[in-house]
Amino acid sequence: MLALLAGTEGCDESMAGAAPVLARAAAFLMSMQEPTGDWPQQLISGVFNHNCMITYANYRNIFPLWALGQYRRRLRGEPLPNLDAVPTLKL
Repeated sequence: MLALLAGTEGCDESMAGAAPVLARAAAFLMSMQEPTGDWPQQLISGVFNHNCMITYANYRNIFPLWALGQYRRRLRGEPLPNLDAVPTLKL
């Protein structure tokens, strides 16, 4: 969903074709949300050293919220933020 939003930024024709897909994706994400506000934990996120499994517990909430937030911005006609312009901490 995030990739589709980014790929159609600034192109009304592409966005028109993607709009039904984005609407279905948003509906799916909202339907998966639990009553507590969380999204269900999926399978293990990664394996390293062939025996250590890792899970990123916050990813299950971060990415759906991010995608829905970007979708809402697009529906309101707001541009997606330019992440290249975000200031970084210089040490």
